[in-house]
Amino acid sequence: LAVGEASQRKEAERQTGVADRERNRADDEAAEARRQAKLANTRLFAFRLNEAQDLWRKEPVRALEILNDPQSCPLDSREFCWGHLHHLCTRSQPTTLVSNAEVRRLMAIQLSPDGRVLVARGDGRSGIKLFDPQTGTQLGALPLPGESTVSFSADGGRMAVAHAKTVTVIDTESWQPLNSIQFPKAFVSIASVAIAPNGKLVAVSATPDAIEIVDVETRQPIVQLPGDDTASDLFFSPDGTRLATVHVKAVKTGNIRLWDLPGAKMLAELPTENRESRLFTASQCCFSPNGQLMAACAAQRAVTVMNAANGDVITRLRGHAAQPMMVEFSAEGKQIISIAPLGAGAME
Repeated sequence: LAVGEASQRKEAERQTGVADRERNRADDEAAEARRQAKLANTRLFAFRLNEAQDLWRKEPVRALEILNDPQSCPLDSREFCWGHLHHLCTRSQPTTLVSNAEVRRLMAIQLSPDGRVLVARGDGRSGIKLFDPQTGTQLGALPLPGESTVSFSADGGRMAVAHAKTVTVIDTESWQPLNSIQFPKAFVSIASVAIAPNGKLVAVSATPDAIEIVDVETRQPIVQLPGDDTASDLFFSPDGTRLATVHVKAVKTGNIRLWDLPGAKMLAELPTENRESRLFTASQCCFSPNGQLMAACAAQRAVTVMNAANGDVITRLRGHAAQPMMVEFSAEGKQIISIAPLGAGAME
């Protein structure tokens, strides 16, 4: 009897070993199948990108069809190269939004973060107009001065419009005002405005020399930043705890400051320089999508990358022949794109 039980136990162990080996082989085959499928998808994506690259100049519509195909160009593979090609295809098909006569009165245009709306700001006569950027259809107009400064929340759901001493926060679904914030008489005018990613706070820089963070719902200031000059541009970090401010001190110089908002504390200050004051643009600094880094067009033809938590400099990226004037992170945060002028209208 003991011999029989031992034999049965040995046979059971053998069968268990065979089953384990079969399961491991099946797992390995499944993993290899997934690897081969991923490799095939990667090769197909690269092939379709090359195909779109060959087509975009002469057949931009066909190239767009390729780029927008979710099978050959899945959403999780659409990084910088895909976005650049998509931009080239859409740029090659101009859509007329305003007449030549109205163009002369345009002061600025701005695209919402979700790409649904193009805001065109003109002089006092033309005001603020809203367009569908794909079709060119005018969606409406806002009864606000065209000289206003505009900022969108990160999801495009809210828009802050600053004019004179007032900031109006607008819901971009209904295009109805949610609240209007009046600033003190001591403010001469609002130079720049930014709305926090969650749409609940607005930052304003006003003359003379004041930067305030205001609660949209209560219309009360919650933070006032110390300083001795007006900021030409303001940028919230993705989590709303940091603010970057751009200051132009003279034609060729200025600085970019990084602030901790809860403590109203300046974490870092970077000098900037440009040969032309018009090159101080709204893209001179930016935060990475996860909010951990800030990149800025600093002096000496460098892009400075900082730790957004404490302001420490991580690295300085050099290579431009001229002072960079625009910088942006790619959507996944793995690349930094910077632009510098070369003269005669050329860029690098």
